[in-house]
Amino acid sequence: MPQTHLCYPQILLRSHIFKTQDVIAGSVTKHLKLTLFGELSKTTPTNPDAYTLYLQANHLHQKFTDEASKEAEDKVIQSIAIDPTYAPSWLLLSRIIFRATSYLYQKPFSDGLKSSKEAVHNALALDSKNARSYAQLSLIDIMNWDFESSIVNINKAMELDSNDSEIVSIAAHNAMDLGRLDEAIELLSKAIRMDPYLAINYYN
Repeated sequence: MPQTHLCYPQILLRSHIFKTQDVIAGSVTKHLKLTLFGELSKTTPTNPDAYTLYLQANHLHQKFTDEASKEAEDKVIQSIAIDPTYAPSWLLLSRIIFRATSYLYQKPFSDGLKSSKEAVHNALALDSKNARSYAQLSLIDIMNWDFESSIVNINKAMELDSNDSEIVSIAAHNAMDLGRLDEAIELLSKAIRMDPYLAINYYN
């Protein structure tokens, strides 16, 4: 009849083998994360009230109406008042002001673009690796006819995250405004493949 138990040295050996395998697996997983995604950034705690207001403001911003835009701006300002260190709220404020200025014509052009730029600079001061902030800055640069800075900022955004459909869409918009139509079409096609439900890409 075969033995079904392990002697003490064998148990220790098997335990050591499993422990070594766990260490190797953990090391490989960490290496893959760093290789695929770069150095993992540390998350900072966010005030839940500030985050809730941010989500509400973002939802209103998507409605693209005068009334929703004004309400969105009020809510994101409240969010910033609670937690001025939350970079996404500053970026959202920049976007809301930019749209209110450039598309909804709710604010004087020069003042609106200045406020939008200040807000996105605050976002970048808090998070210098946020690709969407650089993309937003490139849109403001285009409206200010600062084409050189716009190219620098959209290139920085694409360098940080070229797999974000929103950033690719803004890069296409940038190329279109600069008359690089073949590049714009290629980027728009890529953005549509990444997110086929964003209507503005088809319009462009």
